[in-house]
Amino acid sequence: TMLFAVLAIAGLGALAAGIFSNAERGWTSLLLNHFFFMSLALGGLFICAIQYATNAMWSAPVRRLAESFSAYLPVVLLGFLAIAFAGVPHLFSWAHPEHVKGDLILEHKASYLNVTFFIIRNLVAIALWFFFRAKLVGNSVAQDKDGDIVHTNRNKVLAPMFLVVFALSFTMSAIDLLMSLDPHWFSTMFNVYAFAGLFTSSLAMMTIFTIVLLRNGMLKDIVND
Repeated sequence: TMLFAVLAIAGLGALAAGIFSNAERGWTSLLLNHFFFMSLALGGLFICAIQYATNAMWSAPVRRLAESFSAYLPVVLLGFLAIAFAGVPHLFSWAHPEHVKGDLILEHKASYLNVTFFIIRNLVAIALWFFFRAKLVGNSVAQDKDGDIVHTNRNKVLAPMFLVVFALSFTMSAIDLLMSLDPHWFSTMFNVYAFAGLFTSSLAMMTIFTIVLLRNGMLKDIVND
């Protein structure tokens, strides 16, 4: 715990130094890291939701690992608040009225690409992620205590709902945080690319965690070779 605290402090110091020396580059680094680790947190919930939606049983020994990724969501909230209230002017050209005025593309997108709506819709998305995390993981943990199948049945209902919310909210987030960095460019495949990164990265981290814990004996007789 002490090591993690030291690394966190060092990271915050490096971020502050980066922003101070070159604000645009510093905030860009934070944005990309924010999106990557946010994707891992959501990827864990996505993997869990798939298991419940398809009634899969094979994943039970490692599903808790995927659930644990969502514990990063509070940091996602803090990261977004920092970006929204301090980083936006350094990241997004559409946040500057003088850049929008006279630019037909930006003027056309102004009803969507404006700071107020940007903050509101992303906070709503994060709130929904918190809600489904509390329910899906909460039911899973509760089942550890009483073994009642009702918790699994509740997650089977919640999982398809989350998958719909996830598809819409993550698509929006990828457009807002990454694609809108260049508001004159757009792609119908960009969000497929972003989702592919989320899914493969989450599977990779889940695999690494499983192997490490297995070698340390913490998953002995739970996960086989």
